[in-house]
Amino acid sequence: MMILHYYVLNTSNLFLSGFDLMERFSLLFPTGGSENQTSPGSPSYRMGRKLLVKPTQDVFPKGLPEEYSFVVTFRVKRNTRKERWYLWQVTDQFGIPQMSVILDGNRKEVEYRARTRSGHTLHLTFRNRQLHSLFDRRWHKLGVSVRPESVALHKGCKMVQRKLSQERGSMDTGGNITIGTRVQDGKPVDFELQRLTVYCEA
Repeated sequence: MMILHYYVLNTSNLFLSGFDLMERFSLLFPTGGSENQTSPGSPSYRMGRKLLVKPTQDVFPKGLPEEYSFVVTFRVKRNTRKERWYLWQVTDQFGIPQMSVILDGNRKEVEYRARTRSGHTLHLTFRNRQLHSLFDRRWHKLGVSVRPESVALHKGCKMVQRKLSQERGSMDTGGNITIGTRVQDGKPVDFELQRLTVYCEA
């Protein structure tokens, strides 16, 4: 059964429906993460002890709309600062990547990848000095706003960069979604997570 949650954005009075991935991945109880001083009282979760994977149809039974936003509150650990890893990744029924957000600690970059309608891979790399602090082992909120013609990256409440994009193909829900895995070998990485939400409107 799909559960919808509702949130209020600070900048408007509109209610936006979304998927709480923390709940869908059964991250309901704190697991030794440190407290986020900017959001006291909110639980955090220490990741990296096991692989987090779920069938896509259990999380997004109808796929994703053309416009959506991916919002995460996290902090990297000492041994993850230089890693290149998938914050999240969606694969199809054959294990081929359909969509992903990658953090590259060595280059201090954020990458967005998605499959286009023509079957090619859309690869957008966001480079900006404002992104360097994402890897400083402090808490940060990162947002990826996806529209048919563009993808925008937000850090905190500010937009860092927007890039033009091609139309993305529909999502194959026969695959899997993973959270926090290394690009090199697919093993879980060590980081802390407080929030992971996909809003149904960008």
